[in-house]
Amino acid sequence: MTNGLTIRRAGPEDAQRWDDYVATSGSFFHRWGWGAAAQSVYGHEAVYLLAERGGRIVGGLPLIDRRSCLLGRALISVGFTTGGGVLAERQSDGLALLEAAEGEARDRGAGYIELRSPFGTADLWAEKTDIYEGFETAIISDEADRLKSIPRKKRADIRKAIAAAKNGDLTLSHNEDLGLFWQHFAIAQRDLGTPVFPARWLTSLKAAFGEDMSCTIIRSNDAPLAGVVTYRHRRTYHLYHAFVSPAARRTHAGDYLYWSMMGKAASEGIETFDLGRSKRGTGSHAYKTYWGFVPQPLIYQYRMMNGGPLPNVNPHNPKFALFAAGWKHLPLPVARHLGPVLAGHLA
Repeated sequence: MTNGLTIRRAGPEDAQRWDDYVATSGSFFHRWGWGAAAQSVYGHEAVYLLAERGGRIVGGLPLIDRRSCLLGRALISVGFTTGGGVLAERQSDGLALLEAAEGEARDRGAGYIELRSPFGTADLWAEKTDIYEGFETAIISDEADRLKSIPRKKRADIRKAIAAAKNGDLTLSHNEDLGLFWQHFAIAQRDLGTPVFPARWLTSLKAAFGEDMSCTIIRSNDAPLAGVVTYRHRRTYHLYHAFVSPAARRTHAGDYLYWSMMGKAASEGIETFDLGRSKRGTGSHAYKTYWGFVPQPLIYQYRMMNGGPLPNVNPHNPKFALFAAGWKHLPLPVARHLGPVLAGHLA
């Protein structure tokens, strides 16, 4: 105990208190449900460190103990998400949480700790900033002004999509079936060379997040062309998992999907629209810039417990690039079967 501070492992009995704290102090990716889902679906232990002073929560650090025969063992905050990291009211409390995380890593034999958002400065911690960038924008409430804010070329695509919807060529529905979404998302992931997560990952998250998680699908003649799973936290919309089929190009269904979600966000009083992270040099990264979204480098911090180079688990690594190229050619049933087996390693 330092200055009345205690740090301990949070248990299921702390879940509601944890989420109450995160509701005012953290991001969506700090919520309890991510750890619960990772443990239920992948078998990775959730190690949520809770900092208290005088019986009041003053900080937290959610970690996933990723154990992989392919990539080794690591504590990741937060595994299977694009965010996480330390929450603390005082710098000293945050450093105490990092020290506690290092103790957990040593006890478990983890090779490193990864934080997916930075926390100040700490000795022995290194940063990586050259892989991912995030895309967020403020929501403009007026529809006409919102359309004007989008670059001219993409604005023309959106108008074509709106016209297609008015002609009945596109229909949109919210609160869609997650199983249907997963079937089409799996195709998109295979085509990108990425193993898809199991369908029960989505159902587990839905059980945890309820109405804060929704699924939207765009159809043409009853055929799904594009879809997205969205998370809501405070006044932010996170567009997290998405697919856009090649058949969507004719009607600009993908553009209609994102434009419609911006309208939905505005109608609900949402202030921030988050299109998620993308790797530099990829098609998804370029697409988001066409909307006028300004990319912001994402800073990940690492504590290598035994020294050595920082982990390089991304498609820019030549080893993974070869894997991705081969994965794209797998028959879809094979990719749907093997993807969930491998996805648990890619926290």
